[in-house]
Amino acid sequence: MAEDGPSAAMRVFAQLDLVIIAAALPLFLLADLPIIGYVVASIAWLIQRFVRAAAEQRISQGGEARTIALLTAGSLVGPIWFMTMTVLIVGIAVSRPDGLAAALLTLALFTVSLPVRMLKKKAGA
Repeated sequence: MAEDGPSAAMRVFAQLDLVIIAAALPLFLLADLPIIGYVVASIAWLIQRFVRAAAEQRISQGGEARTIALLTAGSLVGPIWFMTMTVLIVGIAVSRPDGLAAALLTLALFTVSLPVRMLKKKAGA
């Protein structure tokens, strides 16, 4: 009997970025890293994740080719711009160490998220 959805392992793997956010908090606290950078980067990541998921759901529903193309391009480039602007604003508005902390967390999240997204596409999840 064929499965019509992603496997349980793939569903868990797809949430790896959330695991990193949760695991980074004790690290930030124990290493006395700037917590504002962590909080802002985490919230921004969750916002872009929600928006990207909504765009991907809309893309999967089909529709006008122009709309699908715009949503696809936006869901690929938008998160990078959004997170970059978030890190920049934290670095300028709060402090450079907070911006660096936000940048490091963002880098870790993108490092995990991009391969996971590619594997999800390949698996048809």
